[in-house]
Amino acid sequence: MNLKLSVIMSISPDETEINYINSIKSILNQTKNDFEFIIILDGKHLPNIPRDDRIVLLKNEKRMGLAYSLNRAIDLAKGDFLARQDSDDISTSNRLEIQYSCLINNEDLDLVGSDTFFIDSSNNLIGRRYTPLIHKDLIAKKFSQIEVPHPTWMFKKEWIKKIGKYKNLMRGQD
Repeated sequence: MNLKLSVIMSISPDETEINYINSIKSILNQTKNDFEFIIILDGKHLPNIPRDDRIVLLKNEKRMGLAYSLNRAIDLAKGDFLARQDSDDISTSNRLEIQYSCLINNEDLDLVGSDTFFIDSSNNLIGRRYTPLIHKDLIAKKFSQIEVPHPTWMFKKEWIKKIGKYKNLMRGQD
């Protein structure tokens, strides 16, 4: 099978098991299910990862950080499109299907993202962050805030490679 989509995630030793298990399950239970799921374990720990043929599980021998781990996943990804998943976030069940369709049907787009919902520990909706839809609004705060939340990104692999992939920044990778 020629995979067109890869999902990439890094799990740090700081992450709680319940968070990364719920995050992984939210990807495995997507309405679009033809993808590979590259998970990088960043450091010396062996989390209890669900078994699934789509998962490619790799481990950094020592903690290397988010940028290194994501770049490693990008280099290994077989898909032309990559979706980011943070180990403490949950994706809606149709996220991959909608974003993939958007990129396939709009060749001029390199990256798509979405709004985010905030939930409490019981999965109750407690808020929403809206992502601007107009370019001038997206770049209005470019030096103080990233308007497209990183864990909602899906992008072309060729685009992320062209811009030099992730930089090892002190604050965030967005």
